[in-house]
Amino acid sequence: VMRILNDSSFPDATISSLDGIKIQWRDESVLVLPDSFEPVFHVVAEGANDADARRLADEFRQRIESLVPEAGLDPIS
Repeated sequence: VMRILNDSSFPDATISSLDGIKIQWRDESVLVLPDSFEPVFHVVAEGANDADARRLADEFRQRIESLVPEAGLDPIS
């Protein structure tokens, strides 16, 4: 999942893979971190306001969920 995200195209964004994958646009950013102990990802989003941050976090949650089968993983129920 992390490799697929890292290889994805995010227009007008800067991508850093120092700690997880951080995708940063001018006014918002999202950080996707795999958990060290559990088979889950943590998504931390920042936006101009709470609604923008929640929208971005939800967008990446959905993106990760769609990548799980593509990466050959089983989703957690």
